[in-house]
Amino acid sequence: MKSLHWTILGIMFMLATWSIYRTRETPLRNDSNIDLNWRFSRDDPAGADKPEYDDSDWKYLSVPHDWVTEQSVSRTRATRNPTNPSGKPINPSAHSANLSGRIAGSDQGAVGWYRRTLDLSSYREQKKFYILFEGIQRNSEIYFNGKYLGKQAYGYVSFYHDITPLIRRDTLNVIAVRTDCSSLSADCLNGGGGIYRHVKLIAKHAVHIPIWGTAVSSDRDNEGHADISISMDIQNSGKRTEGFEVKFDIVDPEGRTVVTDKSAEVLSPESRTSISRVFHIEHPELWSPASPDLYSVHCYLMDKNRQIDHVGTMHGIRSAIFDPDKGFLLNGKQFVLNGVYITREDGETGATLPVETWKNILHLLKEQGVNAIRLVHHPHAPEVLDLCDRMGFLVIDEIFDPKLADSRSPDLSNFILRDRNHASVILWSLGQESMGQLHKRSKEGTLFQDLKELVITLDPTRKVSIASYPGNLSPGYGIPPGLRHMKAFDAGQFNRMGKDQPGELAMKSDRNEVKPAKRTVLNKGNVADSTARAVRKGKQLLILQAGSEPGDLIIRTGEKGL
Repeated sequence: MKSLHWTILGIMFMLATWSIYRTRETPLRNDSNIDLNWRFSRDDPAGADKPEYDDSDWKYLSVPHDWVTEQSVSRTRATRNPTNPSGKPINPSAHSANLSGRIAGSDQGAVGWYRRTLDLSSYREQKKFYILFEGIQRNSEIYFNGKYLGKQAYGYVSFYHDITPLIRRDTLNVIAVRTDCSSLSADCLNGGGGIYRHVKLIAKHAVHIPIWGTAVSSDRDNEGHADISISMDIQNSGKRTEGFEVKFDIVDPEGRTVVTDKSAEVLSPESRTSISRVFHIEHPELWSPASPDLYSVHCYLMDKNRQIDHVGTMHGIRSAIFDPDKGFLLNGKQFVLNGVYITREDGETGATLPVETWKNILHLLKEQGVNAIRLVHHPHAPEVLDLCDRMGFLVIDEIFDPKLADSRSPDLSNFILRDRNHASVILWSLGQESMGQLHKRSKEGTLFQDLKELVITLDPTRKVSIASYPGNLSPGYGIPPGLRHMKAFDAGQFNRMGKDQPGELAMKSDRNEVKPAKRTVLNKGNVADSTARAVRKGKQLLILQAGSEPGDLIIRTGEKGL
């Protein structure tokens, strides 16, 4: 009997020990896609923001979802007076019927609501809660448990809300989202309507790494070695001082851990700090379109051997330099950008283009010799940049139409913080085709300078540009120096700019006005030779592409869209 008694006690002790061990190994951070189990109504009912609202007769669906694409197509199109530089529609009745105006046709706009419940009863140890939306079209208003969280007018940027004070564990929580696509300017591209990208619930410990709170960059020395720099924000949202351990691991492309580091830290209640580390890598494997090798950088917060937060970042060690004398240099060598631009995420799938479709598109571009993409007009989905990192594309990452720009808005900050760790991104673009570039002493010139300074504050490792068309090259007009990424102007203008403004950097796509440095024919779908050359022209960076001859298939940087 005594033997049985001690056996039972022994088993209980082992179970208790195992439970404590498992608790220490279980991370407190929980990032969950909440794409399933939404309700939707293409209507604007009163009270839909309230938790008690009865949505049982609404459509049951999952997101991403584009409700504009599901609607019937209007037979009339909005039009624009071609002589009106402001781009205002001259046919208001047509504009009200057609969401996308003259560019993208005939989809009809309206208002749509989404609702979803969240059961947080099992989240006993998490103390901080966020909802992150990767993209909602458009003019979205977010409610949580009946509380209005805010409005997001720009439909392409990712954003999040802190819902910590509003959560309930004793009953279901309710998210409600109103989307208003009833009117857009006649020149806006059709971005669809609704929650057309993923939604995440992020639950954290009181001590945590904020969303987009890590920045990873690298520099190479003359001997070919590299230093990886990591900057990480840490927040303590609790009511007491917390001691914890910060741990870093860096894993090379073959899966070998090449760096491990840890340190003890203390953070006061309701405060935030930033820590930085630099780690030396001997003979690193470099990232390039031909060899997109990626390191894994892991940042951990630990409490007595228990992981309380973790952020992993894929990092490509590479250098990307725009030089007015040598052209574009990748990893210290001249490199030719053979590129396309990609605009909208629509077509028959609407704005909800699946990642597998993106993968197929990028594979086709690779087969045609493309190594660079300008993601134009707006931020694309995070998975698109993930694919560009893994597949080896150089990206010019662009945000808004300048008419929508506002240096006080969080949109630009969210865009830069979200995308700054991607190896594929070599240049920021603040938009294109601003009317302000045509007028002297333009207010937009001041605005763009403010926006540029904000970008450099958040990411000092890349240049900032504007895609202007057609542009006024005279000093004092429109786009300030240092932001010119000239999309299209003739060779005379380009050369004159080099003479009048020596040393200023600009980039130009081939338009047939410039005689190509080298003719290239694409043979059987593969690139037989370089399809472009970067040359020095009047102290400017000039991207020249192959000339257009009968039978040639030409891929032009910044001039061919999908």
